[in-house]
Amino acid sequence: YTPMALFILLPGLFYLYKKSIQKAILAVVFYCTSIYIFSSWWCWYYGAGMSQRVMIDHYILLGFLMLLTFQYAPKLLQRCFIISCGFLLVFNIVQAAQIQKGIYKMGSPTKEMYWDNFLNLTLKAKVYQKSEWQVNEEKSISFHPIDGCLTKGVSKKEEVEYFIQTNPTETFSPTFLVKLKHSTHRVVVSFNTLAKTEVLESRLILNTKSEVPQTKIIYLKEFVVLNSKTQMEYLIEFDIATAQFEAYFWNGNTDELVDYSNFKVISYE
Repeated sequence: YTPMALFILLPGLFYLYKKSIQKAILAVVFYCTSIYIFSSWWCWYYGAGMSQRVMIDHYILLGFLMLLTFQYAPKLLQRCFIISCGFLLVFNIVQAAQIQKGIYKMGSPTKEMYWDNFLNLTLKAKVYQKSEWQVNEEKSISFHPIDGCLTKGVSKKEEVEYFIQTNPTETFSPTFLVKLKHSTHRVVVSFNTLAKTEVLESRLILNTKSEVPQTKIIYLKEFVVLNSKTQMEYLIEFDIATAQFEAYFWNGNTDELVDYSNFKVISYE
């Protein structure tokens, strides 16, 4: 996550080698030994934080190698080096901002999460499937009146798409029922939002249809983009396995106006 370090090491060690073979060998042995020792801890990534923060203590050596490059490299290479370092500084600042915004939570993204959010500063509501999860079922919920998913209320239509809505006079959206073939503890729900006002209180509410009812509430304000259709995805984990639940949206009795469409459910083992 710190490409500038590698960019300094390669030319720096080259010019150190030209100046003193012994010092160059010592620097290589020192770095290899340090990396091996630091990586031998059970938490090799050292918890919350991008890159190997234990290497910060050795930045003085990187600074020395950078000065060697400035001293001995040709003018053209020096300029390219300075420009590249400038770009890489901006790159690292963007990544630090991504951590601060919670895009890379705890600074430890997976490969999929990293490239899916590469240089992106907008927080996404997205669930990244873990390798041990196994898909049981995928289901799309239709808001068309004749499909029978709606148990309370009436959907709206725009062109060919049916959607449900919360607004100042209809603070609760129509309620819809999700039936699965098998009971599960874990589902991922996804849907599109189109917020026409600022969103602070709007939320998704799920109630299980079982002997011991469970209620799950998800606030949407962190991810909704005003006046833009936004795809949302959330992981719901039930304490007791369930095969069906009802869901609806509520704006908290506010003036928030949001359209909801394209609701889908994936259940996992």
